[in-house]
Amino acid sequence: MIKLHMNMFGKKLCILGIHAISDDENVLIKENFGGKLNEVITEIGNSREILIFGDFNSRTGKKLITRLWVHFGKK
Repeated sequence: MIKLHMNMFGKKLCILGIHAISDDENVLIKENFGGKLNEVITEIGNSREILIFGDFNSRTGKKLITRLWVHFGKK
């Protein structure tokens, strides 16, 4: 995660650059990621506008479907 605090056009901003955890990861790792993101957002609070950029594609990874490995997003 990349966090950048800046002032732009008289506004206080916090830009978060985030790459989400793969859907194939262990549930605890995914929950830990969500918890850390929540902590960062809570820490910023109402002091700044928050812009979140990154990859939150919930369909990343591989999933076994009827004995075939399917890569999401590819046909």
